[in-house]
Amino acid sequence: MLNDNRKLFLANRDLGGYQYPVSAIPFSCNDWQQPFRPFWAYLISAKRRYDPDNLLTPGQRIFEA
Repeated sequence: MLNDNRKLFLANRDLGGYQYPVSAIPFSCNDWQQPFRPFWAYLISAKRRYDPDNLLTPGQRIFEA
């Protein structure tokens, strides 16, 4: 079921759609970057400045390389 959900998410994204980030579909760092690409460098900078110890959102995989 998760694989089917992932396929539907990717098809939706390729058509320009978005997915609510808290769902049954695990997001990768790349998945997070897609909708935020114009602001990604700013988000990385803010994350390093305000959360240098990586305490916030540890399970969301937003800033993993």
